[in-house]
Amino acid sequence: MIKAIFWDNDGILVDTEKFYFESIRQIIFEKTGLNFDETFHIDVNMKQGRSPFEFLLEKGYSQDFLNQLRVERDQRYCEILSANADHLIIPGVEELIKSLSGKYLNAIVTCCRKQHFSIIHSRTNLLKYFDFIVMEGDFVESKPWPDPYLAALKRSGFKPEECIAVEDSPRGIISAQAAGLRAVAIPCGLTIGQDFSGADAVLDKISQIPAFLSSLSC
Repeated sequence: MIKAIFWDNDGILVDTEKFYFESIRQIIFEKTGLNFDETFHIDVNMKQGRSPFEFLLEKGYSQDFLNQLRVERDQRYCEILSANADHLIIPGVEELIKSLSGKYLNAIVTCCRKQHFSIIHSRTNLLKYFDFIVMEGDFVESKPWPDPYLAALKRSGFKPEECIAVEDSPRGIISAQAAGLRAVAIPCGLTIGQDFSGADAVLDKISQIPAFLSSLSC
């Protein structure tokens, strides 16, 4: 019996991944002249879980230079998020989470930075429906390592078989399953078309979650 649902943040609750990509693209292009397109971002960042700055390091850029790029990327992302804060929540999410609140333990499990998470949810009105949040500072290794979900399991007090994860990327699926969880994929935006063959289920939209949960109890 499922007792807890662990929700990814970006791409599941809020439509932010396109803005994260744009902040990276802008800063790298401005500082190096290299144009990293969506295909590169999807392959390196979203599939492999690697930073494009690792690619720049391999091309000979210094670590100090890349550290500065990260600072500027984070600032640019904050600016873009702030400018779009009224329109980040994915349609149907609030209604669904509200309907599941009290029936299941609901938690957000994200690798999002705290400053970005704060801006993202400054106007979503979503956090009141969640029992806890696992984020930066609560684990050592990010997804696709299992650490975020292991931290969520420990905090929930439930067994892995009593929990499911809802993710939008292959690396998130890998992370959840490595922690012993069943993992549901809902591809969104930049993750549409990626390989989700390893997921326990692939849904078209978040509104299908209740039917999936019911199927598990049959």
